[in-house]
Amino acid sequence: SQRPPRFLHGMWAFGLEQQGCYEEAEEKAREGLAFEVDLGPDAWLQHGMAHALYFQGEERLDEAVEFLSARSHTWSASTLHPFLYTHCWWHLALLHCERRDFDKAIDIFDERLWAEAQADMRSDPQVQLNALNLLWRLETRGQQKLTQS
Repeated sequence: SQRPPRFLHGMWAFGLEQQGCYEEAEEKAREGLAFEVDLGPDAWLQHGMAHALYFQGEERLDEAVEFLSARSHTWSASTLHPFLYTHCWWHLALLHCERRDFDKAIDIFDERLWAEAQADMRSDPQVQLNALNLLWRLETRGQQKLTQS
């Protein structure tokens, strides 16, 4: 069988998720993951899977954390667009936030979303939105002490 175009499954899974077809999105993402061996890691595919798992409910949050954590080593600030780099990390931080693991969420903020080492990315409005959204979520969950340091 022939390899599909590199980003096909990621975009397909995300489109299904946007239509509320979460299980089908997960299925399409898993199908695409089988091609990562040949095509290389695909942050868009991993992003689509994050959405599919997240929107299937609280009982899938642990699996989503495990999935993204296992692939986070492939997210490089030097090879991904600043938005996609921070957005993948934002998804992982969001999952920690939903699980009430606020310290892990703010660690991701400090180390990935708003890191001194990647200060050049801060001028990107989408990077700013990822960072601000996480701070807002933490504050709405009573975690002001974490967001004000």
